[in-house]
Amino acid sequence: MTNVLIFSETFKSFLFEKRNVSKVCNSLYLYTTNKTLKSYEIMINPNEINYITFRNNGLISYLPKGKQHLENESGIWKKENRQEGKPAKVIRKLFTDKAVKLFKESDLECFNNIYKTYFNTELSFEMLSSEEIPNVYCMSRKSGGGSLNSSCMNDETNYLNIYANCDSLRILILRDKDGLLCGRSLVWFVDGVYIMDRVYVSDDYMFEIFFDYATKHDFIRKAVQSYSDKTIWINSAGMKFKKYFKIYTDTDFSKYPYIDSFTYGNDGFLSNENNFDYTYNNTDGSRDGDNSNDEHDNDVIERDDAVYCEYYPILVTYPEYSDASNFINITIF
Repeated sequence: MTNVLIFSETFKSFLFEKRNVSKVCNSLYLYTTNKTLKSYEIMINPNEINYITFRNNGLISYLPKGKQHLENESGIWKKENRQEGKPAKVIRKLFTDKAVKLFKESDLECFNNIYKTYFNTELSFEMLSSEEIPNVYCMSRKSGGGSLNSSCMNDETNYLNIYANCDSLRILILRDKDGLLCGRSLVWFVDGVYIMDRVYVSDDYMFEIFFDYATKHDFIRKAVQSYSDKTIWINSAGMKFKKYFKIYTDTDFSKYPYIDSFTYGNDGFLSNENNFDYTYNNTDGSRDGDNSNDEHDNDVIERDDAVYCEYYPILVTYPEYSDASNFINITIF
């Protein structure tokens, strides 16, 4: 086996494109391009594995120690003697023991997610209409430890009519080659702009696949993949900003879902601003605000007869975000 680490041209292109977002990619890229940097050469152990290239299933193909590298008449690497492995595990083998200690676990995990996003072509997107949303929540899902399989709204079709009847809502889904659901995100169409809401995935590396889709299609996307932060967004240029939206749609239904971002509203609209009568954050199909509860005798008081006390939180400003206090009412047709 050669004492120089060899990558396929496609793998080199990947290292070049991702060198600014991955410490691991940058280190390997410098090794392949700048031989004057001897420090990068001594980080690498080419005698352990070599002849690195990609596989479309998100794995890395390599030639293990003690195996002969074979090519056909056209110079194409043969699959004979080669093995495949998970990206982070294979990359560990490339570096010496001392070099591996220069990276944090988060660096290796970052590389793992970026690599799988870049090379996994066995996944495909579909954008479906709002009428299909109840069916999506009942689809067979890929197993995994991500947020998709633990979503509280899975299989709750009776709660989703507010989504199914919103003309300005779509759902973006990600499937694997077997047709299993791997990820989903509500996509709101607001005055000519698409907003990708919270993303649910079967495996965490798939977040990057959704984020890449949002960037390529000029979508605004939710900055924090949680129900807790409803106002911070990221545009396709990567800039964070804070903004409130109103989405005008029918809200008169008997059951309601837990809504991650546009959790609040009045009759006829939803919003991500906490300043309205209704709150959609229950998992039993109800919404807060339809009735008020008399804590003294547990009688139910109709909302029109109740005295409403609003809680005013401390204002927290975000200097790195633009238009921190801007509120825009956007009518959806």
